Amino acid sequence: MRFYFRIEEGVAKGLANLSALLLATLVTLFVLEIFMRYAVGSPTKWSNDAVGFVMTAMIFLALPEVTRRGQHIAITFIIELLGERAARVWSRIIALISSLVSFGLFWIVSTTIIKQFNGGILTNTVIQIPKWILLTPIASGFIFVAIIFLTTALGATRSHDLE
Repeated sequence: MRFYFRIEEGVAKGLANLSALLLATLVTLFVLEIFMRYAVGSPTKWSNDAVGFVMTAMIFLALPEVTRRGQHIAITFIIELLGERAARVWSRIIALISSLVSFGLFWIVSTTIIKQFNGGILTNTVIQIPKWILLTPIASGFIFVAIIFLTTALGATRSHDLE
């Protein structure tokens, strides 16, 4: 299981690092737009679209690492009221449900990607790009989150859980 956790951690951290790179790209796009608008007097026509595309990818690529660390949003007050054994059981049930929901979302997004790819559907923006490219980070985020929740549901304990 340790080998699996090292792979899981590597993939999640790799996607989080890519997300951090996209955050730097986002900041650069904002600075470029401000410079072009106020210093040069010629704002870009594409920066608003690019910011939206980058922000979406940034969020969904960071999602697996946030989930792996258990830092996602969770309402846990009911589980905290239960005894230790019942809390452990219910936490695993909730992780299983979360995994199934994440797998379902991955399936929905993936079938949409295939339809958009086959249909050659483009964005309705200044600079048109294939829509499937924008959905790929979302599908990637959901599949890795689903796997992380599934291993949690199966009773796996990560090293950060023991700290």
